[in-house]
Amino acid sequence: MTRPPEKSALWAILAGLGWPLFLGSWACAMFYGLIFWGPLKTELVLRYFAGFWISEVATWMFFVGLASLGFKLVEIFTQEPALRKIRLPLPEQGDQQVEEAGDLIDYLESLPARMRNSYFGRRLHDALEYVERKRSPQGVEEELKYYADNDAARQQESYALVRIITWATPMLGFLGTVIGITMALGGLDAEKLDSNFQDAISGLLSGLYVAFDTTALALSLSILLMFVWFLIDRLETQLLERVDVRANEEIVGRFAQIGSDRDPHLASVERMCVAVMRATEQLMQRQNQLWQSTAEAVQQQWGEAIVQSGQRLQASLSTVLAESLDRNAAAIEAQQLSMVRQADTLSQAVKAAGEVAGLETALNNNLNALAGAKHFEEAVNTLTAATHLLVGRLGQATSSERRVDLQSGQQERAA
Repeated sequence: MTRPPEKSALWAILAGLGWPLFLGSWACAMFYGLIFWGPLKTELVLRYFAGFWISEVATWMFFVGLASLGFKLVEIFTQEPALRKIRLPLPEQGDQQVEEAGDLIDYLESLPARMRNSYFGRRLHDALEYVERKRSPQGVEEELKYYADNDAARQQESYALVRIITWATPMLGFLGTVIGITMALGGLDAEKLDSNFQDAISGLLSGLYVAFDTTALALSLSILLMFVWFLIDRLETQLLERVDVRANEEIVGRFAQIGSDRDPHLASVERMCVAVMRATEQLMQRQNQLWQSTAEAVQQQWGEAIVQSGQRLQASLSTVLAESLDRNAAAIEAQQLSMVRQADTLSQAVKAAGEVAGLETALNNNLNALAGAKHFEEAVNTLTAATHLLVGRLGQATSSERRVDLQSGQQERAA
């Protein structure tokens, strides 16, 4: 796998030289603004920081070095989250296989650029690339030590600008001393000493002030810068030590190791066994997938068959029930019509029975009257005719009703 570039060349130049120069110059300008127009405008401050151009150059160099150290301090603090948050995924069981180093590299490359470009992120990335390239974790401890030495060397190289400034600032002070002494000695004049000794001594002292003030200022700024440099260097050294410890915890002992340098064939056999096991595992997975797909297809077919059978059964039951309901409805309707006809017949029979009862009453009255009048024979004939008339009416109403035998009744009464 190819590793993306950590930083562009332009950013490296700006971070290493451009930004310290810009911010240092800006801070120096603000400082001299406070000296000339602010609360720092005192005789002592003007004498040491604005008395000669060498003092101003030394002050500017001090602020540039301080800005460079400020960038280093910010970089150290931004590396702290990487130590806490970067955790390589652990294997589900047993040791991690060498073939999984590529997955771990992909995990690191998915992290934010700030964490990926940290000391810890680069250390893990380089170590995993070594394991992936060698296809074995053998020698990874020595490789981690080599990476630690490289980081320490890069750490020292990152202070190159500060190192130059701390070296050049005292030299600049000594240059101011030489220039001041030269100015003091060059201002001496024998005639002026004879005529005006006080003015000659004042010129000599002003030159000596320049000589020793520039040296004192340069040495003071250099000592202060070196002290700040020492503190930041110690912080970064402690950071690198913690990176070494965390890298060893994450890499050393993570991967399964078979064999040694004295027995390389054992590692080859182990890799072949692992390859066979993985091929077998993949074959079993494909077989399981095939069985699962077959079972799902059978289940789906059974489900469809059951649904179709249910639909056919439902349709058959619906048809049978509909026909049965239609037949029952027709039978009920026929029975209802028959009951209506029977009710009409019964009503007519009841009506006829009422008429018969009325006729019987009338006939009895007539018989009683005729019997009293001695016209019994005529009454019998009349009764016979009425009986025949009544029987004819009842026969028209219904054939199922019982007939009234008036003749036998008459005979019974006559008897």
